[in-house]
Amino acid sequence: MHHRRHRSGFTLIELLVVIAIIGVLIALLLPAVQSAREAARRAQCVNNLKQIGIALHNYHDSLGSFPMGTIINAPGWPNLPSLRTPWSFHILRYLEEGNLGNALNFEVGIAGPGWQGSHANMSIVATRVATYNCPSDTPQVFLADWRPKYNYGPNWGNTNLGQLNVGDPATDGIRYLRAPFTVNRVAGMRDFRDGTSNTIMVSELLQASELRDMRSEWWNDTDCNFMTRTPPNTTIPDFMPAWCVSRPGDNEPCVVGGGWNDLYMASRSRHPGGVNTLYGDGSVRFTKSTIALPIWRSLGSMSGGEVISADQF
Repeated sequence: MHHRRHRSGFTLIELLVVIAIIGVLIALLLPAVQSAREAARRAQCVNNLKQIGIALHNYHDSLGSFPMGTIINAPGWPNLPSLRTPWSFHILRYLEEGNLGNALNFEVGIAGPGWQGSHANMSIVATRVATYNCPSDTPQVFLADWRPKYNYGPNWGNTNLGQLNVGDPATDGIRYLRAPFTVNRVAGMRDFRDGTSNTIMVSELLQASELRDMRSEWWNDTDCNFMTRTPPNTTIPDFMPAWCVSRPGDNEPCVVGGGWNDLYMASRSRHPGGVNTLYGDGSVRFTKSTIALPIWRSLGSMSGGEVISADQF
């Protein structure tokens, strides 16, 4: 006689146990996978800043200075149309973006006269430059598709957009101590009196996620930069004269009020715990959000005379 063998399957309880084990494994592995992906994105972000550093130094080798923060050739800035051509356009030729840089009409710049530049150079402005995008962030635009936002801004100093003293520096105010980038003036290696390794050139910005938020729009020289007045990734709101949408939960706090010269924006990123920062010597370092504010402000100035050791940042 032949005996039939009965093949037993999984019981419901066994199946539920297997599913639970798989769920636990996924829960354990997912953070590791996400961490690995963020590490890769952060490495690309560091590489972007290194490329920007090389471009800035090649520009310096060619012209004897770093590019000015922006060109303003009309009185009443920023309230009247002017050339308003930020630093990031001037180094395009040194970022292997020669065609884009050569196509830009520097005679009218970005704004005008009469806003002619915004029309003449619209296609150039609208072309996304991969090196200016951090992969940890999501590409955004301001109001229209031809107005992209980017992730890297120049160091505009330790106070505000107007590069003015804050309050009374003799008491509890902040004295402006020069920055690598400014209006209508260039800086060279000779101007880094605090040392190039102790002076920030470029740091990270967030591409503000709201369409009506102007922060980090790359052609607009009033909001594509940062100041070290407040720490990286601070909960203190950025101070904007207009066009900001506060989203504290997304590391995008802001308030509206005051004039253009009073504006100040913090360096911010999507990386946990800090921002990638390019220094004057071309090195890129990860700066923790917990850095002491006096040290951060010192790194934001060129001629403060502060003594800073490498283990302080």
